[in-house]
Amino acid sequence: PRIAHLCMLGLVAMVVVTSFRAVGTLLVVAFLIAPAATAVLLVRRTPIIMLTAIGFGSIAVLIGLLVSFLFVTATSATIAGLSVLGFFLVLGATSLVDFLIRLHHSAVPTSDVGFWRQPRLPAPSHPTTSLPIGIPEGIGKDR
Repeated sequence: PRIAHLCMLGLVAMVVVTSFRAVGTLLVVAFLIAPAATAVLLVRRTPIIMLTAIGFGSIAVLIGLLVSFLFVTATSATIAGLSVLGFFLVLGATSLVDFLIRLHHSAVPTSDVGFWRQPRLPAPSHPTTSLPIGIPEGIGKDR
C-alpha cells in the first residue's frame, strides 16, 4: 500500500504540474478529484481505487467526447460535467442502497441478549427454558 500510495502521489503531482497550463485550474480539479472521489465511494483499497478512478475517468472522456460531438458543446467542460455527474449518481445510488439495507435490518425483529442480537423467538412454554441455548444461568440476571 505504501508504494502504491507514493506512486499515486507522484503521478498526481506530475499531472497537476503539466496540465495547469493546458486546461486550467477548474478542469484539473474536476478531472482529478471527481473520478477518484467516485472510486472511493465504491472501493477502499488504494490500488483498486486507482484502477476504478481510471475506469470512471475513461468512461467520462468517451461519453463526454460523444456528447460534445453530437450536441456541439465544449469538449472539456462536457467531460468535466459528466465526471461530476457520475460522482453524484454513484453517491445517490450508494446512499440509496445503504438506506435500504438499514431499513431492511430495522424491520427484522430482534431482541437484545447480552452484547449480541438474536432473532426474536416465541415465548417459551416452560419457565426454565427462558434463556437461549448456550447462555449460562447467571448471565443477564441482576444479583
